This record gives sequence, structure tokens and C-alpha cells, in this order.
Amino acid sequence: MLRDRDPEEAEKAVKYIDVLANAVILHNAYDITTVLCDLIAEGVDVRIEDVARLSPYITSHIKRFSKYTLSEQELPDFVSVAGWELPADTEPATGNTPDLHEIAYFMFLPVSRLYPIMAQMLQRRYVEFDTLLVKMNGKAELGLKAFWYEDVVYREIVDSNSAISQLRNALVGRAAEETYYERIKLGELVQAAMNKLREHDVERITSVLKPLAYETRINDVITERMVLNAAFLVGREREPEFDQAIQQLDAEMGKRLIFKYVGSAPPYNFVNIIVRWDT
Repeated sequence: MLRDRDPEEAEKAVKYIDVLANAVILHNAYDITTVLCDLIAEGVDVRIEDVARLSPYITSHIKRFSKYTLSEQELPDFVSVAGWELPADTEPATGNTPDLHEIAYFMFLPVSRLYPIMAQMLQRRYVEFDTLLVKMNGKAELGLKAFWYEDVVYREIVDSNSAISQLRNALVGRAAEETYYERIKLGELVQAAMNKLREHDVERITSVLKPLAYETRINDVITERMVLNAAFLVGREREPEFDQAIQQLDAEMGKRLIFKYVGSAPPYNFVNIIVRWDT
């Protein structure tokens, strides 16, 4: 449940929920694999079609304040069973949705059997990965989000735009039903003024920071208050200079903008690796 309207806090909550869900899935996969190993050891015929329909996201048995542990030394090693390897003529999955057989195969594949697959993939794409590592060497991602103080910005827009100011004053004391279309017009004028002001602020901020970065990624804003949602790929030797530039922007624009500066972090926004096991 998201109890805070602050987009930063909402983003954190979503990430934490994702981490928690992954932990539950990992623990379930561990338990399911252990049970499957026991069944096979007892002579039960475990078919891949059956395993393909098992869901690792089971939550009914999870107690909020219980303690769950996994021992790396006790990870179950799945028994080799005829028919569990992916058939050579298996049709590759389309898009980003894997085939049920692929889900079962990789979900319960032990680390000892995953190494050769990973080694083949790394060998096949060595040049690609080596190029990326060289490109990102000595660089870090610095994130910046900027938000308006709503009351300050709205006051600035009204004071600087005579059309908005006059229309707003004309609506004072009049019934909403009587001024329905005028209020729509006022909203449109305010939105246009906000878009123009956002463009101005983004241009000012990025004109200072872009020259200090190798690359810049401008992501979508997620609320009306958000002005900028950007990531910068910066050489580590220039991080102090970048920090100083942020401080100068805050001194210049801090009366109507909140800056949220995060870094340094791995360059998530500048590296996109897609791994497909069927190619």
C-alpha cells in the first residue's frame, strides 16, 4: 500500500515490494526443488509438464514476522531426469514471454548445471560485454529529480501571465455551473504555462550539467510537480565538479525547486543487456 503521495517515497515502496516478492519466489523455488528431489528419489515420475505449471509465487504460507533462512551449502541439486533437457526442436519463445517448459527448466535448474549455460553465453557475447565494460570503466550514474513547490509556481504563473490573472479574478464569487467552460479555459492556460516553465527550467538545469557528463538520459516525469527526471553518466574524476554544479543550481533555483540528487550508482540507465537463452 502506498501511503505517501511523494513520488520518491512511492518509488521506494514499489522497489521494496519487488525485492520482497523476489525473496519469496527464491525461497519457494528452493522448497519446491527440495520436494521434487525427494519425490524423484522415492521413484515418483516427475514430468516437466507438471512442473511447468507450478507457481513459485505462493504467499499463503508466508508469515510476516517469521524467520526464513537459506543455506548456500545446502542448496538442493536437481537429479538428472530423462526428458528434462529442453528438446532441440523446442520453438523459441516469442517476445518477452517465455515458454512454460523454459520457465520450469530455468526456475529449478541448480547452480551446478547453470554454469555451463552461462559460460557459453558469456563466451558467445564476449566482445559485446567487453566493449560495454571498457565504455563504463571509471564512470558512474548520477541521478537528479527536480520538483516544484506548487504554491510558489502557481503564484509565479498567475503574477507573470495577465490572461490567467484576469480570468481567475473574473471567476471569483461566481458559481461553478455558471463558469464551467471558463474554468476549463483557465485550466488549459495554466497547463500551457506550466509546460513552458518546465521547458525553461529543464533547459537551464541541463545546460549546466550536460557539459559535465558523457551521456544524459532524460526520463519521463511522473507527476505534475516533477520538472526533471534525469540520469547522467559522469566520469568519477568529475563527480566533485558535478556536485558543485548541483549546489549552484540549488542556490539559484531553490526557492521554487526541490532537488533530489542520488549517486553515485551503477550505470543502469546507460546499459541495456537482453539475454535470450534460445539464441
